[in-house]
Amino acid sequence: MQTVLGAAGVLNNYTVKFVTAIIPSGDLAINTTGGIVESDAGCFSFKRLKPSMLYAGEIEDRLEPTPGGYLRATPEKALIDWISLYESGRSTLSRVPVMDMDLSLLDEKRLKRLAQAAGIKTDIDDLILKSSLRDEEEERQAKRFGLKF
Repeated sequence: MQTVLGAAGVLNNYTVKFVTAIIPSGDLAINTTGGIVESDAGCFSFKRLKPSMLYAGEIEDRLEPTPGGYLRATPEKALIDWISLYESGRSTLSRVPVMDMDLSLLDEKRLKRLAQAAGIKTDIDDLILKSSLRDEEEERQAKRFGLKF
């Protein structure tokens, strides 16, 4: 999520942490609760999202191809997933750092469609409002000190 948002220029100061979606099947689909697995390759932390979250919204709103030929989340979907994981209480993710994000780089219509499908429209509306208030305050401060913004 942070990698996708950082690559899109939306998130400043992002970490190089990779998150991938694995869709368990069979018995794992019912019994998987998440956890940590340590191996020679590193430490892997698994979190469980509601299956409906993986499919919330239209596929073209959720996924986009990369130059490497694989599909990954759109920046809007990455933000929706971050908020959903944070709100679930099953993650160590912090609250979305609105002061460290440029939401103007996102497709607002896509973001709102995904938020509606994921059932977090109010959270997204609040985030957009906080972001616009921050932007307005930065402009006021820039004008006050004679800076070009």
